[in-house]
Amino acid sequence: MTLTPWGPSETFREQRLRSGQKDRANGSQSARARLFGATVAVVAEQGYQRTSVADILEVAGVSRATFYRHFADKQTCVLATIDAVVAGAVATVDRELDVDAPWEPRVRAGLGAFADLLATYPAAAHLCLVDLWALGPIGVAHNESVVAALEAPVRRMHDESPAHAGMPPEIMRAIVGGIYKTLHGRVRRGEQAALGALTRDVVTWAIACRPPAAALRRPRAAKAGGPAGPQFAAHGQAGRLFAACVAEIAERGYAAVTIDDLARRAAMSLQTVYALFGGKEEVLLATYDAGAAQTEAVALPAFARQSSWPHGVRCALEALLSFLAGDPAWARMAVVETLAGGERAMERSDSVIDSYIAILAPGLERNPTLGSIALEATAGAIYTLVYEQVLRDPTRLCEILPLCTYVALAPFTGPAEALAVANDGGPRGRPRAASAQEGEPAPSA
Repeated sequence: MTLTPWGPSETFREQRLRSGQKDRANGSQSARARLFGATVAVVAEQGYQRTSVADILEVAGVSRATFYRHFADKQTCVLATIDAVVAGAVATVDRELDVDAPWEPRVRAGLGAFADLLATYPAAAHLCLVDLWALGPIGVAHNESVVAALEAPVRRMHDESPAHAGMPPEIMRAIVGGIYKTLHGRVRRGEQAALGALTRDVVTWAIACRPPAAALRRPRAAKAGGPAGPQFAAHGQAGRLFAACVAEIAERGYAAVTIDDLARRAAMSLQTVYALFGGKEEVLLATYDAGAAQTEAVALPAFARQSSWPHGVRCALEALLSFLAGDPAWARMAVVETLAGGERAMERSDSVIDSYIAILAPGLERNPTLGSIALEATAGAIYTLVYEQVLRDPTRLCEILPLCTYVALAPFTGPAEALAVANDGGPRGRPRAASAQEGEPAPSA
């Protein structure tokens, strides 16, 4: 049995309406609700790819004719189910925000109610945050509507606070993205029960993200249309396959690419490919590992060369964005398409994001009111900004450097210092101070 927002899955067939019991409109509504619940249950058990319309009908107790009156195909049914789950969750948060109470308690209650829903209906949460990516390009596109729906109550929270009203939309998206990535990791690992305990720290981080007092400037050196840094490098037989993997997946999406496509693109026989890797997923993971190592090799030394933590964060982000902009195909594969590669690929992506948390860690000394979850949420917020720019135009990634810098620093340093470093950048090329000095105020940019 799977508990869904429409009831336990084992009860759906029993709810089938007999002819004449209810009017046609209510009967149609009941059938649609059972199809939603059955979709949650079946995808939770079998995964999206192995789920068929027949499987959904069996659990829902609905005829094939009724199914096709509501949905054109399995994909349409799954997307509609996700929309229904998200709409219900947003309505629950809105009810908490409508209570007559001070602002901060209402915000905490709203996010707490959302965390409770994830814990109560883990299968539905997994469908919306994880299984969605298995739909390929349509899943990537539909994720935007999911995030937009979740953004609405968060924006309402901020607009009702004088200290947060007027938050620029791009920073608001980053805050929502930080919350989303924090939830996504817990849901993917089946740790929804722990979300309630994290709610306090997540809200504290979101409240610490305040709007800048002035506009963020676009870097003068940022130019559209050309490489901004070193490109993904691949060598030897495995390297040829890595390069083919990057190119094919960036062009067509992970779901559409086969191992034959990779072999053909790399000018290699299937026998040679299988001598190196067990299949398409193994090639993806190895390619991702190779590219992530190169990216870290560029970003981490840039951080270490700076004399202060805020300027080190900015330089690390500059190196990261330059590397990704230098190879748009690698940026697309690494940031977007890897999420469609399944659980292990998502785990790889999360582990790389975690490696950048070490860069953010000194920020907790700047703002001791924040818990460690603030590091994860901030990294998720930066990832969201990079993800959205890759979808728009990866060659212009360097243009979001001030925005990423501000989002990375503001919860820890406050908006004034974050804005100064984001817009100016400050010192470069000086050795970093000893770690014991990280708690001291950074020099003003």
